[in-house]
Amino acid sequence: MLIDTENKHQKKLLDASLEIAEQERVKIAVNLHDDIGITFNVLKGKFKNELLSIVRGYVNKDFNKQETIRASKQLFYDFYKKTYNLGLKSNGLGVSSSLNAFDYTFKSSPLILKSEDDWIQSTSSTELIYWMNFLNLLENEEVSLNKIEKRIEMYAKTLESHLLAGRIAGSSKYSLIYWSHPNGDSSCNVCSFLAKNSPWVKEHVLITPKSGNCSCLFNCRCSLRIFKSTPDEYREVKVKNLSNHNVLKSLLK
Repeated sequence: MLIDTENKHQKKLLDASLEIAEQERVKIAVNLHDDIGITFNVLKGKFKNELLSIVRGYVNKDFNKQETIRASKQLFYDFYKKTYNLGLKSNGLGVSSSLNAFDYTFKSSPLILKSEDDWIQSTSSTELIYWMNFLNLLENEEVSLNKIEKRIEMYAKTLESHLLAGRIAGSSKYSLIYWSHPNGDSSCNVCSFLAKNSPWVKEHVLITPKSGNCSCLFNCRCSLRIFKSTPDEYREVKVKNLSNHNVLKSLLK
C-alpha cells in the first residue's frame, strides 16, 4: 500500500513537471514567433547569396568541379540544419520532442537525434544532384541571370520544408497536424489527400509543403497548422490515420 501511494505521488509530480514544461514551452514559442520569421528570412537571403557565389565561381573557373561539389554539399547541409533547428526552436523547446521531457530547455543550438541529422544529410545529398546538374548546364549553354535567380529561388524554397519539418518534430507529444491549401483544394493529388484527411499525428506526416515530393514540387502553396490535443483525441486520430497512412505512402511512390 505504501509503495502504491509513493508511485501515485511520483506520477503526480511527473505530471505537474510536464505541465509546467509545456506552459513554459508555449510562452517561449509566443515570444519567439516574430523573431523566428525574421531569422528565417535572413537565413534564406544568405542561402541565396551563397548559391549565387558558387554559380559565379564555377562559371568563372575560380574553383574546379570537386571543390564546387564539396562547397555546395556543405552549404546545403549547413542551411538545412540551421533551418530545421529554427523549426524546433519555434515551438519553444530547442530540442526534438523525441528526447526525454526533462531535456526540454531553450538552447541557441538545439539538440537533434542522429536519425534527424541523417535525414538532413540525405536531403542535402539529393538536392546536390539536381544542383550539380544545373551547374553542368551552365557550362554548356548560356543562361540568363534571370533564369539563374529563378533556379536559386526554387532551392531557397526547400528551406521552408525543413523549417516545417522542425516545427513538426519539436511540437508537443499529442500534437495534431492540419494540412491546408489556400484555395481549399489543390490540383496535386497528394496535397488534396493530406488536406481532406486532416488532422494527422506527426509520425504519419511523411512530407511537408515545398519538400518536392509531390507533383506541385517546390511551387506548393499549402501550409501546416499544428494544435495540441488530448491523449484520447490523439489516439483516436492515430487509429483513423493508419489506413490513410498506407494510401499516402502509395501516392508518394
